[in-house]
Amino acid sequence: MRIHKVHQLHKERLARSSKPFNARGANVNRCEFCQVHKDHCICEYQPETTSDAAFLLIMFDTEVLKPSNTGKLIADVIPETHAYLWSRSEPSEEMLALLNNEAYQPFVVFPEEQIEDKSLVRNEVIMEEGKTPLFILLDGSWREAGRMYRKSHIYISYLFFLLRVNNFLITLCVKLQKIISLLLQKLPAWCLICLVNNRTQDI
Repeated sequence: MRIHKVHQLHKERLARSSKPFNARGANVNRCEFCQVHKDHCICEYQPETTSDAAFLLIMFDTEVLKPSNTGKLIADVIPETHAYLWSRSEPSEEMLALLNNEAYQPFVVFPEEQIEDKSLVRNEVIMEEGKTPLFILLDGSWREAGRMYRKSHIYISYLFFLLRVNNFLITLCVKLQKIISLLLQKLPAWCLICLVNNRTQDI
């Protein structure tokens, strides 16, 4: 199994917690990596994939601690997934360096309805030659993601926004068809049901 950035961030965030994080299902004996009950661990089914895109998860403080967090599923299937905790006033220097790295072309994926400056919106992607698309996701509840967006203009507002939104359905230029195919092949039926219903916290 591949240990990725979300695993590492989860461990770091737990290490500085002063008290247990009691989310729903807190008493379940979970695998520390997939966060599913140890009797039903799905780590061995983590697919081996390749992608021409990279992802950056900017995570609200407690989001990385939630067993139901779906950001880690992206990290499970996209090898180059970066993850950092959000901070309004002290963003990670490593994250800022990534955003300013000329090897990447960054896009913030966010609902158009919540963006005041519509000139930032891009419904079509024109990639610069030789650059890797870096899709940035604000990982939290809708309310938390909105707060992160509004309060992060210092280091986010200069970026383009890739948006194709219809009732909050967002299309990404990644090999999702291949990823879904791999999941269908490798994951048992009960696991797929859990992922689709976003109910892994209750297993």
